Amino acid sequence: MQKPYQLYGGILLLTSLISCSSKTTVHPGAIYHKVYPGSSELDLSKVEAQKITYTKFRGTMVYNLTKPSVNSDEDYRLFIDFKVNGKEAPDSVYFSTKTLGVTKRWFYNAFSDYTGRLDFINNTLTGTITPGENSSLDSELLYNKSYSHEVFEPATLHYILSALPLEVGYTASLPMLELADGSKIVWANVEVVAEEDYKLDGKWIKVWKIISDGSRLKTFWLHKERPVFLEMKNSGVRFKWKYQAG
Repeated sequence: MQKPYQLYGGILLLTSLISCSSKTTVHPGAIYHKVYPGSSELDLSKVEAQKITYTKFRGTMVYNLTKPSVNSDEDYRLFIDFKVNGKEAPDSVYFSTKTLGVTKRWFYNAFSDYTGRLDFINNTLTGTITPGENSSLDSELLYNKSYSHEVFEPATLHYILSALPLEVGYTASLPMLELADGSKIVWANVEVVAEEDYKLDGKWIKVWKIISDGSRLKTFWLHKERPVFLEMKNSGVRFKWKYQAG
Protein backbone atom coordinates (compact mmCIF):
# COMPACT_ATOMS: atom_id res chain seq x y z
CA MET A 1 0.00 0.00 0.00
CA GLN A 2 1.23 3.48 -0.78
CA LYS A 3 2.08 5.81 2.07
CA PRO A 4 0.15 9.10 2.40
CA TYR A 5 3.14 11.20 1.36
CA GLN A 6 3.53 9.03 -1.76
CA LEU A 7 -0.13 9.49 -2.54
CA TYR A 8 0.24 13.24 -2.71
CA GLY A 9 3.57 13.21 -4.53
CA GLY A 10 3.43 15.34 -7.67
CA ILE A 11 -0.21 16.41 -7.11
CA LEU A 12 -1.22 20.04 -6.68
CA LEU A 13 -2.75 20.26 -3.22
CA LEU A 14 -5.30 22.97 -2.61
CA THR A 15 -3.97 23.92 0.76
CA SER A 16 -0.34 24.33 -0.14
CA LEU A 17 -0.80 25.64 -3.71
CA ILE A 18 2.35 23.84 -4.77
CA SER A 19 3.38 20.67 -6.56
CA CYS A 20 4.98 18.38 -4.01
CA SER A 21 7.84 15.97 -4.44
CA SER A 22 7.26 12.25 -3.98
CA LYS A 23 10.13 12.19 -1.47
CA THR A 24 9.78 13.12 2.17
CA THR A 25 11.08 16.67 2.51
CA VAL A 26 13.12 18.07 5.37
CA HIS A 27 11.40 21.24 6.57
CA PRO A 28 12.74 23.91 8.92
CA GLY A 29 11.54 23.64 12.49
CA ALA A 30 10.08 26.49 14.52
CA ILE A 31 12.55 29.37 14.65
CA TYR A 32 10.28 32.03 16.21
CA HIS A 33 7.94 32.02 19.17
CA LYS A 34 5.23 29.41 18.66
CA VAL A 35 1.61 30.45 18.21
CA TYR A 36 -0.80 27.54 18.63
CA PRO A 37 -4.53 27.39 17.87
CA GLY A 38 -6.34 29.07 20.75
CA SER A 39 -3.44 31.41 21.55
CA SER A 40 -4.33 34.64 23.32
CA GLU A 41 -2.53 36.46 20.48
CA LEU A 42 -5.34 35.52 18.08
CA ASP A 43 -8.15 38.06 17.75
CA LEU A 44 -11.01 35.77 16.72
CA SER A 45 -13.24 38.71 15.79
CA LYS A 46 -11.12 39.28 12.68
CA VAL A 47 -12.60 36.23 10.92
CA GLU A 48 -15.39 37.25 8.56
CA ALA A 49 -17.73 35.47 6.15
CA GLN A 50 -16.62 36.29 2.63
CA LYS A 51 -16.18 35.05 -0.91
CA ILE A 52 -12.76 35.54 -2.49
CA THR A 53 -11.69 34.76 -6.04
CA TYR A 54 -8.06 34.23 -7.06
CA THR A 55 -6.74 33.70 -10.58
CA LYS A 56 -3.50 32.80 -12.27
CA PHE A 57 -2.53 31.41 -15.68
CA ARG A 58 -5.11 28.71 -16.59
CA GLY A 59 -6.43 28.54 -13.06
CA THR A 60 -9.06 29.94 -10.73
CA MET A 61 -9.67 29.40 -7.04
CA VAL A 62 -12.72 30.61 -5.13
CA TYR A 63 -12.75 30.71 -1.31
CA ASN A 64 -16.19 30.91 0.30
CA LEU A 65 -16.29 31.08 4.10
CA THR A 66 -19.52 30.58 6.02
CA LYS A 67 -19.88 31.30 9.72
CA PRO A 68 -22.18 29.37 12.06
CA SER A 69 -25.09 31.07 13.75
CA VAL A 70 -24.51 32.97 16.99
CA ASN A 71 -24.04 30.70 20.05
CA SER A 72 -23.69 27.67 17.78
CA ASP A 73 -21.10 24.97 18.48
CA GLU A 74 -20.52 24.45 14.77
CA ASP A 75 -17.25 25.28 13.00
CA TYR A 76 -16.35 27.70 10.26
CA ARG A 77 -16.66 26.07 6.83
CA LEU A 78 -14.29 27.18 4.09
CA PHE A 79 -15.36 25.85 0.70
CA ILE A 80 -12.68 26.02 -1.99
CA ASP A 81 -13.54 25.61 -5.66
CA PHE A 82 -10.25 24.98 -7.43
CA LYS A 83 -9.93 24.71 -11.23
CA VAL A 84 -6.78 24.29 -13.32
CA ASN A 85 -6.64 23.39 -17.01
CA GLY A 86 -10.33 22.52 -17.05
CA LYS A 87 -10.21 20.13 -14.10
CA GLU A 88 -11.97 20.84 -10.82
CA ALA A 89 -11.11 19.89 -7.25
CA PRO A 90 -13.69 21.00 -4.65
CA ASP A 91 -12.44 21.11 -1.08
CA SER A 92 -14.08 21.87 2.28
CA VAL A 93 -12.03 22.84 5.32
CA TYR A 94 -13.67 23.17 8.73
CA PHE A 95 -11.94 25.02 11.55
CA SER A 96 -12.83 25.93 15.11
CA THR A 97 -14.53 29.22 15.97
CA LYS A 98 -12.81 29.09 19.37
CA THR A 99 -9.22 28.28 18.37
CA LEU A 100 -8.97 28.50 14.53
CA GLY A 101 -7.54 24.97 14.59
CA VAL A 102 -8.58 22.57 11.83
CA THR A 103 -11.38 20.12 12.69
CA LYS A 104 -12.28 18.48 9.38
CA ARG A 105 -11.38 18.34 5.70
CA TRP A 106 -13.41 16.78 2.89
CA PHE A 107 -12.22 16.95 -0.70
CA TYR A 108 -12.20 15.44 -4.17
CA ASN A 109 -9.08 15.48 -6.35
CA ALA A 110 -10.09 15.31 -10.02
CA PHE A 111 -6.46 15.25 -11.13
CA SER A 112 -5.86 11.82 -9.60
CA ASP A 113 -9.45 10.67 -8.98
CA TYR A 114 -9.72 10.17 -5.24
CA THR A 115 -11.81 11.51 -2.38
CA GLY A 116 -10.77 12.31 1.16
CA ARG A 117 -12.75 12.53 4.38
CA LEU A 118 -10.53 13.47 7.31
CA ASP A 119 -11.39 14.55 10.85
CA PHE A 120 -9.17 16.17 13.48
CA ILE A 121 -10.76 15.57 16.87
CA ASN A 122 -9.00 15.67 20.26
CA ASN A 123 -5.64 16.14 18.52
CA THR A 124 -6.11 12.96 16.46
CA LEU A 125 -6.34 12.79 12.67
CA THR A 126 -8.59 10.01 11.37
CA GLY A 127 -10.21 9.30 8.04
CA THR A 128 -9.80 7.74 4.62
CA ILE A 129 -8.56 8.47 1.12
CA THR A 130 -10.71 6.51 -1.33
CA PRO A 131 -9.66 5.95 -4.96
CA GLY A 132 -12.08 6.30 -7.87
CA GLU A 133 -12.33 4.08 -10.92
CA ASN A 134 -9.51 5.90 -12.75
CA SER A 135 -7.25 6.47 -9.76
CA SER A 136 -3.63 5.33 -9.66
CA LEU A 137 -4.24 4.14 -6.10
CA ASP A 138 -4.92 0.44 -5.77
CA SER A 139 -6.60 0.56 -2.36
CA GLU A 140 -8.06 2.83 0.30
CA LEU A 141 -5.69 4.69 2.61
CA LEU A 142 -6.47 4.99 6.31
CA TYR A 143 -5.38 7.79 8.65
CA ASN A 144 -5.08 7.41 12.41
CA LYS A 145 -2.42 9.65 13.88
CA SER A 146 -2.24 11.55 17.17
CA TYR A 147 -0.52 14.86 17.85
CA SER A 148 0.48 16.69 21.02
CA HIS A 149 -1.60 19.80 20.23
CA GLU A 150 -4.04 21.37 17.78
CA VAL A 151 -2.85 22.43 14.35
CA PHE A 152 -3.80 24.94 11.68
CA GLU A 153 -4.80 24.14 8.09
CA PRO A 154 -2.70 25.94 5.44
CA ALA A 155 -5.82 26.99 3.50
CA THR A 156 -6.87 29.17 6.45
CA LEU A 157 -3.56 31.03 6.75
CA HIS A 158 -5.03 34.40 5.70
CA TYR A 159 -7.48 34.22 8.63
CA ILE A 160 -4.75 33.22 11.07
CA LEU A 161 -2.39 36.01 10.03
CA SER A 162 -5.15 38.63 10.07
CA ALA A 163 -6.00 37.61 13.63
CA LEU A 164 -2.42 38.21 14.84
CA PRO A 165 -1.05 41.57 16.09
CA LEU A 166 0.91 42.26 12.91
CA GLU A 167 3.47 45.01 12.52
CA VAL A 168 6.70 45.30 10.58
CA GLY A 169 9.17 42.93 12.22
CA TYR A 170 6.50 40.67 13.75
CA THR A 171 7.47 36.99 13.66
CA ALA A 172 5.77 33.74 14.65
CA SER A 173 5.98 30.01 14.02
CA LEU A 174 2.62 28.37 13.24
CA PRO A 175 1.97 24.58 13.35
CA MET A 176 0.48 23.49 10.01
CA LEU A 177 -0.94 20.07 9.17
CA GLU A 178 0.87 19.10 5.97
CA LEU A 179 -1.00 16.22 4.33
CA ALA A 180 1.35 16.37 1.36
CA ASP A 181 4.26 15.10 3.42
CA GLY A 182 3.13 12.17 5.53
CA SER A 183 0.50 14.17 7.49
CA LYS A 184 3.22 15.69 9.65
CA ILE A 185 3.29 19.05 11.39
CA VAL A 186 5.29 21.61 9.42
CA TRP A 187 6.09 24.90 11.14
CA ALA A 188 5.36 27.97 9.03
CA ASN A 189 7.90 30.57 10.09
CA VAL A 190 6.28 33.88 9.20
CA GLU A 191 7.75 37.39 9.25
CA VAL A 192 6.17 40.72 8.37
CA VAL A 193 8.92 42.29 6.28
CA ALA A 194 7.21 45.48 5.10
CA GLU A 195 4.11 47.65 4.99
CA GLU A 196 3.44 48.57 1.38
CA ASP A 197 1.06 50.59 -0.78
CA TYR A 198 -0.99 48.42 -3.12
CA LYS A 199 -3.30 49.54 -5.92
CA LEU A 200 -6.68 47.80 -5.85
CA ASP A 201 -9.57 48.85 -8.10
CA GLY A 202 -7.85 52.15 -8.82
CA LYS A 203 -7.36 52.97 -5.14
CA TRP A 204 -4.25 52.70 -3.02
CA ILE A 205 -4.51 50.62 0.15
CA LYS A 206 -2.06 49.41 2.78
CA VAL A 207 -0.89 45.80 2.82
CA TRP A 208 1.48 43.67 4.84
CA LYS A 209 4.20 41.89 2.89
CA ILE A 210 4.78 38.59 4.68
CA ILE A 211 7.40 35.90 4.12
CA SER A 212 6.53 32.34 5.18
CA ASP A 213 9.12 29.56 5.24
CA GLY A 214 7.69 26.13 5.95
CA SER A 215 6.58 23.56 3.38
CA ARG A 216 8.03 26.00 0.86
CA LEU A 217 9.21 29.61 0.79
CA LYS A 218 6.19 31.81 0.04
CA THR A 219 5.42 35.53 -0.11
CA PHE A 220 1.99 36.97 0.70
CA TRP A 221 0.54 40.46 0.35
CA LEU A 222 -2.15 40.65 3.03
CA HIS A 223 -4.83 43.37 3.19
CA LYS A 224 -4.34 45.35 6.43
CA GLU A 225 -8.05 45.70 7.14
CA ARG A 226 -9.49 42.41 5.86
CA PRO A 227 -8.44 38.72 5.97
CA VAL A 228 -7.60 38.63 2.26
CA PHE A 229 -4.37 37.79 0.46
CA LEU A 230 -4.11 40.13 -2.53
CA GLU A 231 -1.25 38.13 -4.00
CA MET A 232 0.37 34.78 -3.20
CA LYS A 233 3.66 33.62 -4.68
CA ASN A 234 5.65 30.42 -4.19
CA SER A 235 9.41 30.61 -4.60
CA GLY A 236 10.48 29.17 -7.94
CA VAL A 237 6.98 29.33 -9.45
CA ARG A 238 6.48 31.77 -12.32
CA PHE A 239 2.84 32.75 -11.82
CA LYS A 240 1.23 34.35 -8.75
CA TRP A 241 -2.28 33.81 -7.49
CA LYS A 242 -3.93 37.26 -7.55
CA TYR A 243 -7.09 38.48 -5.88
CA GLN A 244 -9.93 39.47 -8.20
CA ALA A 245 -12.02 42.27 -6.74
CA GLY A 246 -15.74 42.62 -7.35
